[in-house]
Amino acid sequence: MHSDSDDTYNQQQYIDIRKQKKQQKYAKSKKFQNGIDKYEPQHNEPAQAGSSSNTLEKERPKCMINNVPMEVLIHIFARLDPSSMIFAAQVCKFWRHIIKDDTCWRQGFIAYFGAPPFKRLASDSWKSEYVLRTHLHRKWEKGRGTVVVFDPKIGPLANIYVNFQHSWMLSGTLDRAMATKSDPSTGKTERTAMFGHEDAEPSPVSSMKMDGHQIIWGHFDGYVTITTRTISTSGRQLKRFSDFHEGPVTAVTTSSTLHNVVLSGGQDGIVKIWDIASGRCVGNLLGARSAVTKVRVDSRKRIIAGCIDGSTLVWNVDVVSVLTAARNANGHRHVYEGGQDAAPVYSKLPDFGITPPGEDMPVMEILYDDEHEFFIVQYSNCSRVYKYSALDGQRQAMFENPNSTAKITCIQWDKEATSTNEEEPTPPKVNVKQSRHQQDIIAASNFPVITSNELFPSVTIRILASGDENGNVCLFDMDSVSTSNKATMPLTTIHGHHTAISAIYLDACKVVTGSTDGWIKIWDPISGVNIKILHNKIPRNAPVDRTDMDLFSVRKIVCTDYVGVAIIGNQIKSWDFSPDKQLLSRRKLRPKKANNAGNLYTSRGQLQAEIHEAMTESKTRIADERKALEEETRTIQKLTLGLSDTEALEYAIMLSEEASVQATPAAPIKDEHDQGTEEDEELMQAVIASLESAKHDSDRISNDEEGDATPSNDSLSLFSESTSVTDDRELYQALDDPTEWPSIGSAKNSIPGSWSDSNPGRVLEPRPAASRYIEDEDDEELQYVLKLSMGEV
Repeated sequence: MHSDSDDTYNQQQYIDIRKQKKQQKYAKSKKFQNGIDKYEPQHNEPAQAGSSSNTLEKERPKCMINNVPMEVLIHIFARLDPSSMIFAAQVCKFWRHIIKDDTCWRQGFIAYFGAPPFKRLASDSWKSEYVLRTHLHRKWEKGRGTVVVFDPKIGPLANIYVNFQHSWMLSGTLDRAMATKSDPSTGKTERTAMFGHEDAEPSPVSSMKMDGHQIIWGHFDGYVTITTRTISTSGRQLKRFSDFHEGPVTAVTTSSTLHNVVLSGGQDGIVKIWDIASGRCVGNLLGARSAVTKVRVDSRKRIIAGCIDGSTLVWNVDVVSVLTAARNANGHRHVYEGGQDAAPVYSKLPDFGITPPGEDMPVMEILYDDEHEFFIVQYSNCSRVYKYSALDGQRQAMFENPNSTAKITCIQWDKEATSTNEEEPTPPKVNVKQSRHQQDIIAASNFPVITSNELFPSVTIRILASGDENGNVCLFDMDSVSTSNKATMPLTTIHGHHTAISAIYLDACKVVTGSTDGWIKIWDPISGVNIKILHNKIPRNAPVDRTDMDLFSVRKIVCTDYVGVAIIGNQIKSWDFSPDKQLLSRRKLRPKKANNAGNLYTSRGQLQAEIHEAMTESKTRIADERKALEEETRTIQKLTLGLSDTEALEYAIMLSEEASVQATPAAPIKDEHDQGTEEDEELMQAVIASLESAKHDSDRISNDEEGDATPSNDSLSLFSESTSVTDDRELYQALDDPTEWPSIGSAKNSIPGSWSDSNPGRVLEPRPAASRYIEDEDDEELQYVLKLSMGEV
């Protein structure tokens, strides 16, 4: 029999077993949280009477991965992407300790990109650098940015200035001396243009320089003008400097630190220093034997100019001192018209010059670093780029691509790159100027990183990029110095364009290149991998000359982290791949439905649902329009009795005739054939009567005159003969013979053609109009027929 004591005993046994299992489970979770994966064999104590031996746990296997040396684990974790590494750090404390070290993130960065960065984006840790750079590349590779192409309609563009913060830009052309202000996000261009001539005439100029608030124009007649841009359109003023060059102005430039000075170089070989406030030339730099092509200035140290004969001249001039002395001597007078007395102009010969490395090598570009006191020169028709000292003109380095002998077409550098000291990390809770994306990415990590700056000090490499005519881009270390004639080899070589490189932009994250075919490509400067391509979409059958470089060549590129603007011939192309669309307005997507059924409204399913909804709306609208059209057709048919336009017109005429018939007294009904025959007979009688009256008039005139010859009756005989013809064939034959036709005069006035020949001076007196008509004046229809037959109507 079953007793209560047995139930109590079984219940107590069940409770003990449950408590024992909970304790074992808690011990396992505790060991797992502490990172202890080497479990020792545990044997449970014998269970109480009545319990089975299957409740004893078996021995757990050992985890062998933690027996691997830490260096090997770091090498394994370094092959993961940043997201996988963050997830792996949540497995156990031991893995968290390994991934927490900054060495793991540095090795991961090198394994992913192939080399350390030339310039750090985040200086606090390698984890931040790795996460931020991969995030930027992902946005460029997979982001669906907005690309806008617009035409300012001022001709081939030569230069642009872009203000990304306030979303406006200036674009100018040399062919028409015009500049316009546009919005690169929408392509909207202001109607009012800025001109480089005083009479606002769109004529060409020789050179141009665009700044944030002013545009400097160099003219072919040697004058230099400046357009100052203000907030209001009416405040745009064009001023002309008092002095001029003896020939076209071939180069103009401004100082980045001194905004009230302009330098110009002309075909006469003189470099002039202009004071914007007074409009005077305060200095002439002499010594050039040919036209000046490029001018670079340092406000406190020197001025460098390149010439068309390949020579480079350096003047050690303090521009601020020269400007101050000229203003003191002239008494701060503003002279833009010229003709007033002024102090003598400062003149100076060059301190030293540099000869070109070969013949027929004009200077195409000069990059001047005033901080490290050196400059880099690009020569035309040369496959090398040379670096010279600004102190004595000695050559410091020579950059060359060993795998190509193509001529260099353009150069660019990342001058703003500064060395980052990793031994002094950024203190916490400091207002560091970082972008919104950088802060979000760095703050996404759930644990701090132990940096190892002492072991891996970061060295920033400033990059010089050069492009050649074969489409190759080489990245060099511009701070390198070679004592021998050995050329400096490139750090990275990029092969990607099929035509010559025409424009380059370079920063720490990317390299943007443009070619003469209009294509723009974005590259990773570390690995040289292409991360984005901006095509130049032109229809295959478009009526354009594809060999015209002015129409397809990319002239200049200006970029930020995600946003960029480029000149392509007559057009401007702007793009934005940032998540929050700092420059371009982001496209507002339709919000998701509340009832998410499966994967219907996510990614591809959402697009299909939007297409389906749009199709349904269009079908409904078309059905409504068709229904309204049918209703309108029914109403029109009801009003018109189903008749067409012609039938409705005939019906209206018939009703009007019936109304007129009803208004007149009844007349005998005649057949339609008889009615037509009667009308023909009346018309014939009217014609015969008119002919007879004309005959009587001619007879009366001939009887009154004496000595007149009797007129011939050829035309009348012709009419009588024609009326006597009864056969249709004979009638047609008579009409087909042109010799038997009556003359115009005989047909109109019934006078023979010989009458005019025999009496050339005879003037016929016209018959009065009243006598030419039938006496029956009551018959208006007959009178109208007579007038019509006589040509009076």
